[in-house]
Amino acid sequence: MKLQLKESDYLIIRSLITNSKTQIPLNEKLKLEEEIQKSRIIKDRNFPPDVVCLGCRVEILDLNSMIKNTLIIVLPEEARIKEQKVSLFAPLAIALLGEKEGQIIQWKVQRGTLRLKIIKVEQAVD
Repeated sequence: MKLQLKESDYLIIRSLITNSKTQIPLNEKLKLEEEIQKSRIIKDRNFPPDVVCLGCRVEILDLNSMIKNTLIIVLPEEARIKEQKVSLFAPLAIALLGEKEGQIIQWKVQRGTLRLKIIKVEQAVD
């Protein structure tokens, strides 16, 4: 199944990727661009509430350690690890973006492969 992206998120991400002033490492830009190329773009009003998007709160379970974490996917300038706000260019955010509540994703890291289950997705309140 194709990843799903909100139309507004897609436009923001495209803008950040193509903006030469965005202070994001090239490899992270390329990885995110690769992911959005595979995505199905959905009008914001029709976007499913249980799919990970920019601004949403995501509860995940690391199936290797059985540790739960909660994070919010934000724009790079809003990222604050202490507040659990993760940049959408971070590898974890890229792995989660467009995925659905209940899904299990595999995420490659230096020390192996993490298996994460998306426990809950809460959309941002405008």
